[in-house]
Amino acid sequence: MSNKINTGLIPAAVYATKTRRALYALLQSLVKKDKEWGKIINDEIGKLNRALYHLFTVDLKIDKTDVIRLRIEFDVDEEGRRILWKWETLDIEVYKQIPKEEVRKHIEHLITMISEIVAKPINYVVEKIATTMDGDDVYLVKLDHEEVGAALALGVDENTIVLKKAAVLQPNPLIYEKTKIALDGRTAEQALQDELSLATKKGVHAEYSEALKIVNMIREKALLKHIEKPEGVEE
Repeated sequence: MSNKINTGLIPAAVYATKTRRALYALLQSLVKKDKEWGKIINDEIGKLNRALYHLFTVDLKIDKTDVIRLRIEFDVDEEGRRILWKWETLDIEVYKQIPKEEVRKHIEHLITMISEIVAKPINYVVEKIATTMDGDDVYLVKLDHEEVGAALALGVDENTIVLKKAAVLQPNPLIYEKTKIALDGRTAEQALQDELSLATKKGVHAEYSEALKIVNMIREKALLKHIEKPEGVEE
């Protein structure tokens, strides 16, 4: 069964949310029959969006407010329970001063790197910036030197911390619920980095606006300015 995602014109900030919504809408009949397809969709959309994040931030250097249109075809193998992206059909329109030929060149280069990109762990960098009056530690989460999330954790003893809440915005908007983490000789920052980097296993896929609310709620505790919602992002 062959299908096609077409995001329409969207701000680049919400590409991950739009692609996830589109894939769920196209495959809702499968999800209704078997909830396991929900996990398969999350795993595969995670791979797609990691590749797109690389394309947008590393190659094309697209701003969150830039308007784009994204199309890609895929096949569904119901018997093998797989979604097969047709990477050669990936088409991106960028409504800024980037020649279409240059965009195509970067897409073709990306296709040669897909396996490497999706197999590589997401290397979030976690940095403690404050401790609240309640004793909670506030951490910033960075990816490629950009602030993309925040985490709130509490030290229980020298070997254990509790991640109370966290969220990241890139490459997929994810929310992390309360969980106990054994340090096992790691620093709290290293343990949180490992926890958050297990994105597809630990984080819950969310709307960009939902993840942003949690990030800003945590930032408030350290008296930090909110990350502004990009224009065009729905509440």
